[in-house]
Amino acid sequence: MFVRTPEGKERLLPHLDEGNRPKSASAPVVAVLAVDNRFHEHIPHILPIRPQLKERFEGDSAQRDSITSFNGPLQAGCFILAVRASGLAAGPMAGFDAAGIDKEFFRDNDWHSVLVVNIGYPAGPPEFDRLPRVAHEHAVTWV
Repeated sequence: MFVRTPEGKERLLPHLDEGNRPKSASAPVVAVLAVDNRFHEHIPHILPIRPQLKERFEGDSAQRDSITSFNGPLQAGCFILAVRASGLAAGPMAGFDAAGIDKEFFRDNDWHSVLVVNIGYPAGPPEFDRLPRVAHEHAVTWV
């Protein structure tokens, strides 16, 4: 879901952590990335070679949850890369009330918000230089 109107932002901002509100208020667009907990209903269309998976997932909410908790963040990462590859800035934020956003925006479906991303053009240089990263030898093991 993309929020870009003042009315939409009025509905969104109260569900963000206080420190994130100014950034989202000034962003041209705020994306609320969500997973569809009823994704399996679309399987016959998007995976016509295995339509039987719809019924399999219908009866197994734990497996659906496992798939959405893996694929949701994976797709969010792809989304951020695509935004940045388009020359825009993407500011992902975890500081938000997911249940509040879900109630406000996804009341009529079974979606669950996983990430809020401010999108726009950089307003200037970053507030600070890139922070240090963990050294390769501490993050990767070769076997």
